[in-house]
Amino acid sequence: MEGYRDANSPVYGYKGPRLQSYHGYEEPPCIDTSLVRSIWVDSLPRRQVKAFKIGHQQYHLWSPNSSQVPFYPGLRDPYAPNYISVHPRLDGHIGPGDPTVNSQYPDPKQLWLPFIEREARNLDEGDAAFVKVHDVWNFNPPGLSDGFIQLLKQQHKAANKEIARLKLTHFNLPSSVLDAASSACFWCPGNNLEYLEKVDDYGDAVDEVTKWQRGKSTYQASMIKRLVQQSIPPADDGRMGLWINGDKITELDLCWFLCEAKVPCFVIQELKAQQNKPPTRHQKLPDPSSSFVEGTIIEKKIKNEELDIL
Repeated sequence: MEGYRDANSPVYGYKGPRLQSYHGYEEPPCIDTSLVRSIWVDSLPRRQVKAFKIGHQQYHLWSPNSSQVPFYPGLRDPYAPNYISVHPRLDGHIGPGDPTVNSQYPDPKQLWLPFIEREARNLDEGDAAFVKVHDVWNFNPPGLSDGFIQLLKQQHKAANKEIARLKLTHFNLPSSVLDAASSACFWCPGNNLEYLEKVDDYGDAVDEVTKWQRGKSTYQASMIKRLVQQSIPPADDGRMGLWINGDKITELDLCWFLCEAKVPCFVIQELKAQQNKPPTRHQKLPDPSSSFVEGTIIEKKIKNEELDIL
């Protein structure tokens, strides 16, 4: 079946068929081209522009503060198959809507998601959120390495201590942040760690560890401290960022993300016939691509998938 891998074909083995890690990414996304009222296209800088073309319609994907070209996940389709539980992926991530892999639309209940780290900042620190399961898997007996289990426990304990400190000293933090942070069990429950100590199936380890890692990344993002700036500075491209199309973000929040937090902000814009000209006299329009993957930061991951041991 196209897009699947047989249970016995990977080096480590899975109990049943799984989707390829980036299955479905080449499918045209459901696009929201409406813009926030405060966005006047000609008044914001464009640090990068990428053109896409589906049929006869052309789109521009651009950012006022980021130099990277992200993958556009599109709007979530409520009628799409539930690939998360029915057909897990080889690497454990949950598809285009995974906030630890791709920039998403803002969620009023989780405004810290854009602060999720794309990659480990310092590999020497050993952040368990970025460890690949196949690097810490033992064959005989099968299971996760003792060193990795100890790392999980240490970082879970450190997170709980930080939560306790915040509750005592940071009364001015938004209640939503404290609520998320205090629910440490939502990303790393004690019984999850106990299960990971005993797991002897590679597929189960992939699913449980990546679930832990998603929660860990989300938790770390909720602890972010606000920075103060007065103009639109270059973004911190190590953050996941967010899409600012639509009506899910207020003008005030948009200004904060752009000017104070230095979060990468992205726009996808449908071009009308009269707009098929350079945004400025110094900037040439890019040639349109028919793929929403080509040229984006997800393209390299797809090319490297077959080289990785999953």
